[in-house]
Amino acid sequence: MKDINDLLQERGNLIEQMRSLSAKHSEGFDEATQSEYNAIDARQEEVKVQADRIARENAIAHEVSSAPKAQKIALEQKEEAKATNRKEYVNSLMGYLRRGQYSNALEVGTAGEGGYLTHDDFDANFREVRDDYNALRPFVDVITTTGDHNIRVEASNGVSVWGDEESAYAEGDSAFGNVQLVAHKLKRLVKVSEELLQDSDFNIEGYLASAFGRSHGMAEETAFIAGSGSGQPTGLIGGAVAVTTAETSITENALYDLFFGLGRVYRGQGTFIVNDASVRTIRGIVNGSGDKIWQPSLMAGTPDMILGRPFITSSSMGVATTSPEECVAIFGDLKNYTVADRTGLSVLRLNELYRNNGQVGFQASSRVDGKVVQAAGIKKLVLAAS
Repeated sequence: MKDINDLLQERGNLIEQMRSLSAKHSEGFDEATQSEYNAIDARQEEVKVQADRIARENAIAHEVSSAPKAQKIALEQKEEAKATNRKEYVNSLMGYLRRGQYSNALEVGTAGEGGYLTHDDFDANFREVRDDYNALRPFVDVITTTGDHNIRVEASNGVSVWGDEESAYAEGDSAFGNVQLVAHKLKRLVKVSEELLQDSDFNIEGYLASAFGRSHGMAEETAFIAGSGSGQPTGLIGGAVAVTTAETSITENALYDLFFGLGRVYRGQGTFIVNDASVRTIRGIVNGSGDKIWQPSLMAGTPDMILGRPFITSSSMGVATTSPEECVAIFGDLKNYTVADRTGLSVLRLNELYRNNGQVGFQASSRVDGKVVQAAGIKKLVLAAS
């Protein structure tokens, strides 16, 4: 098969033949010459069609082969522009926090209710500290939303029934409920002296990320456990179903009432939540075989166990000695509690409010909600009145 160059060369030769005939018979073609001329013309048109087809195929092949490279270049350019914009934003936010300087680059991080969203590094530092002070976040289900979020949950299950070969099918559709996650605002204000801000060695970003991370983490943990749902998340205590026990103190029987009060399908993923003071009590409980129901871990990274399941502690849980009717323990698959983060951390600098004191204020806010979405998966232990 001829390549495109051969075809173009052939067509050029054919056109030269046509020109030669025209020059040789300037007075006009006789019938034989006209026939010869027409045959050459037809061939050059045929060669042109073949050459055009090959050229089109070559163009398509080149386009296909070069597309990944072009896409890669476009992606690299996009990432480069993103990195440049990010660097500009980081520098602008740093200037804003330390000196109160405003830059147009901050416009991309303007939060809806004032302040500027922190960049990835600041946010990562904040989240790391926050999660150290909120023991629940690693265990619960965390989602990110841009608005109010509705979760459809199965409130009751349909049932299957036995029947004869030709008997009617029983109607038993599942019933569904709805859990709505909104956005409650969590906020704190920190004051920093002007002298510290002027000290180039003072890491203002690290300080603010840690300060806000600590306070937000502790406030979140309290709300995720005991939150009222009014202006704050609804806590596990408010959303979990109570397990009945005749015990007036934390005993082996009380803990077994809680353990077996949770459905079998959830027990295998269950985690206990108790107060530190309650753990001291549980450590001393011995079962009928003389073994302690608390098992310490002898391997790094492996948690201690209660009744063979891991536990976490929180000061937000009730203590039996304070009020017997308080919720003293929670047990369940904590993935049935959903935390919805609306936006990242937003920081606003207050230049004038504390100037007479030689200080600058920084207020930070985040928006979050939390609710039990499947009550069957989490149970709470409330002791009987003594």
